[in-house]
Amino acid sequence: RKMTDREDPIVSALQNAVDFPVDVECESYPDVIFNVILQRTATHADVELCANALYGFMTSYNKLHFLRPIHYVSDIDALPKEPEHFSVYIHVDFGGSGQKALCGALRALKDTGLPIYRIILE
Repeated sequence: RKMTDREDPIVSALQNAVDFPVDVECESYPDVIFNVILQRTATHADVELCANALYGFMTSYNKLHFLRPIHYVSDIDALPKEPEHFSVYIHVDFGGSGQKALCGALRALKDTGLPIYRIILE
């Protein structure tokens, strides 16, 4: 299912789940890439922090929704060598989970305390 329609209630919920902009461009749900754009240059520690936040969310979510779990979280730890790179990329296979699990994942990223400028769900 494509989740790019601004009138879609799930897209609206995602955009209202956190206090930074969320662009919903994911057309291959349940596979979603979180492009976390920071207000400063991203580091490998930021990649690890984001991946751990999403992994922790997945673990908690799966304990409650074991029949329809999130399959896995994978960091795409390939920060370009450019000195001013602001993005962290994390791939999540939401598997059998409902699309509302995306709201919880966004809140988990917000709770990291990172200076998030915007998140693009690809």
